[in-house]
Amino acid sequence: MRRLILLPPLLGLLLAVPARGQAGADTLARRGAATPSVLTSLQAFDAERTRLDQRGLRVLGAWAVGNLLVSGIAANQTEGSARYFHQMNVG
Repeated sequence: MRRLILLPPLLGLLLAVPARGQAGADTLARRGAATPSVLTSLQAFDAERTRLDQRGLRVLGAWAVGNLLVSGIAANQTEGSARYFHQMNVG
Protein backbone atom coordinates (compact mmCIF):
# COMPACT_ATOMS: atom_id res chain seq x y z
CA MET A 1 0.00 0.00 0.00
CA ARG A 2 2.86 2.36 0.82
CA ARG A 3 4.28 1.87 -2.65
CA LEU A 4 1.02 2.91 -4.28
CA ILE A 5 1.00 6.14 -2.26
CA LEU A 6 4.49 7.01 -3.53
CA LEU A 7 3.64 6.35 -7.17
CA PRO A 8 1.77 9.62 -8.05
CA PRO A 9 4.52 11.94 -6.72
CA LEU A 10 7.18 9.97 -8.59
CA LEU A 11 5.18 10.12 -11.81
CA GLY A 12 4.73 13.86 -11.28
CA LEU A 13 8.49 14.28 -11.02
CA LEU A 14 9.01 12.36 -14.25
CA LEU A 15 6.47 14.48 -16.09
CA ALA A 16 7.96 17.71 -14.75
CA VAL A 17 11.38 17.02 -16.25
CA PRO A 18 11.53 18.46 -19.78
CA ALA A 19 12.24 15.99 -22.54
CA ARG A 20 15.59 16.45 -24.24
CA GLY A 21 16.20 15.09 -27.69
CA GLN A 22 18.87 15.25 -30.31
CA ALA A 23 19.26 18.48 -32.21
CA GLY A 24 18.06 18.24 -35.80
CA ALA A 25 20.01 19.35 -38.84
CA ASP A 26 18.10 22.63 -39.04
CA THR A 27 18.91 23.45 -35.41
CA LEU A 28 22.58 22.74 -35.99
CA ALA A 29 22.59 24.94 -39.08
CA ARG A 30 21.05 27.85 -37.18
CA ARG A 31 23.64 27.51 -34.44
CA GLY A 32 26.46 27.31 -36.97
CA ALA A 33 27.63 24.13 -35.25
CA ALA A 34 27.90 21.91 -38.31
CA THR A 35 29.67 21.96 -41.63
CA PRO A 36 27.74 21.43 -44.90
CA SER A 37 28.97 17.83 -45.23
CA VAL A 38 27.72 17.04 -41.72
CA LEU A 39 24.37 18.67 -42.51
CA THR A 40 24.06 16.63 -45.71
CA SER A 41 24.77 13.39 -43.87
CA LEU A 42 22.34 14.34 -41.08
CA GLN A 43 19.64 15.16 -43.62
CA ALA A 44 20.25 11.87 -45.42
CA PHE A 45 20.10 9.98 -42.13
CA ASP A 46 16.89 11.77 -41.16
CA ALA A 47 15.30 11.05 -44.55
CA GLU A 48 16.19 7.35 -44.27
CA ARG A 49 14.84 7.18 -40.70
CA THR A 50 11.59 8.82 -41.79
CA ARG A 51 11.27 6.38 -44.70
CA LEU A 52 11.80 3.40 -42.39
CA ASP A 53 9.30 4.78 -39.86
CA GLN A 54 6.67 5.20 -42.56
CA ARG A 55 7.25 1.68 -43.87
CA GLY A 56 7.01 0.25 -40.37
CA LEU A 57 3.76 2.09 -39.70
CA ARG A 58 2.28 0.80 -42.98
CA VAL A 59 3.18 -2.77 -41.96
CA LEU A 60 1.70 -2.22 -38.50
CA GLY A 61 -1.49 -0.78 -40.00
CA ALA A 62 -1.84 -3.70 -42.41
CA TRP A 63 -1.34 -6.13 -39.52
CA ALA A 64 -4.06 -4.36 -37.51
CA VAL A 65 -6.53 -4.42 -40.42
CA GLY A 66 -5.83 -8.11 -41.06
CA ASN A 67 -6.22 -8.86 -37.38
CA LEU A 68 -9.61 -7.10 -37.29
CA LEU A 69 -10.82 -8.95 -40.38
CA VAL A 70 -9.71 -12.40 -39.25
CA SER A 71 -10.97 -11.99 -35.69
CA GLY A 72 -14.23 -10.43 -36.88
CA ILE A 73 -14.94 -13.43 -39.07
CA ALA A 74 -13.72 -15.95 -36.47
CA ALA A 75 -15.84 -14.38 -33.70
CA ASN A 76 -18.99 -15.41 -35.58
CA GLN A 77 -17.76 -18.89 -36.46
CA THR A 78 -16.40 -20.11 -33.13
CA GLU A 79 -17.91 -20.94 -29.75
CA GLY A 80 -16.83 -20.79 -26.14
CA SER A 81 -13.60 -19.17 -25.06
CA ALA A 82 -12.32 -18.89 -28.64
CA ARG A 83 -15.33 -16.73 -29.51
CA TYR A 84 -14.67 -14.45 -26.54
CA PHE A 85 -11.00 -14.23 -27.48
CA HIS A 86 -11.87 -13.03 -30.98
CA GLN A 87 -14.46 -10.59 -29.63
CA MET A 88 -11.84 -9.14 -27.31
CA ASN A 89 -9.38 -8.97 -30.18
CA VAL A 90 -11.81 -6.97 -32.33
CA GLY A 91 -12.64 -4.70 -29.38
